[in-house]
Amino acid sequence: MWQPIVGAESLEATKADCSLENRMTAYGYWITAIDKETGDIVDPV
Repeated sequence: MWQPIVGAESLEATKADCSLENRMTAYGYWITAIDKETGDIVDPV
Protein backbone atom coordinates (compact mmCIF):
# COMPACT_ATOMS: atom_id res chain seq x y z
CA MET A 1 0.00 0.00 0.00
CA TRP A 2 1.30 3.43 -0.94
CA GLN A 3 1.11 6.06 1.84
CA PRO A 4 1.63 9.60 0.56
CA ILE A 5 3.05 12.25 2.87
CA VAL A 6 0.61 14.70 4.45
CA GLY A 7 -0.59 17.13 1.81
CA ALA A 8 0.14 14.87 -1.18
CA GLU A 9 -3.08 12.83 -0.99
CA SER A 10 -4.84 15.12 -3.48
CA LEU A 11 -2.23 14.31 -6.15
CA GLU A 12 -3.70 10.78 -6.48
CA ALA A 13 -0.34 9.42 -7.64
CA THR A 14 -1.49 5.78 -7.65
CA LYS A 15 -4.29 6.31 -10.19
CA ALA A 16 -3.62 5.07 -13.72
CA ASP A 17 -4.38 8.44 -15.32
CA CYS A 18 -2.20 10.46 -12.92
CA SER A 19 0.18 12.89 -14.61
CA LEU A 20 3.93 12.36 -14.50
CA GLU A 21 4.27 15.73 -12.75
CA ASN A 22 1.98 14.57 -9.91
CA ARG A 23 3.81 11.23 -9.65
CA MET A 24 7.15 13.02 -9.32
CA THR A 25 5.74 15.40 -6.69
CA ALA A 26 3.91 12.85 -4.51
CA TYR A 27 6.47 11.75 -1.96
CA GLY A 28 5.52 8.95 0.38
CA TYR A 29 6.39 5.40 1.30
CA TRP A 30 5.26 1.82 0.77
CA ILE A 31 3.73 -0.14 3.64
CA THR A 32 3.81 -3.94 3.51
CA ALA A 33 4.02 -6.92 5.82
CA ILE A 34 7.29 -8.88 5.98
CA ASP A 35 7.57 -12.48 7.16
CA LYS A 36 9.99 -12.29 10.09
CA GLU A 37 11.31 -15.82 9.45
CA THR A 38 12.01 -15.58 5.71
CA GLY A 39 12.10 -11.85 5.00
CA ASP A 40 9.54 -12.37 2.21
CA ILE A 41 6.79 -9.87 1.49
CA VAL A 42 3.45 -11.20 2.75
CA ASP A 43 0.35 -10.62 0.62
CA PRO A 44 -2.61 -9.15 2.48
CA VAL A 45 -5.22 -11.70 3.50
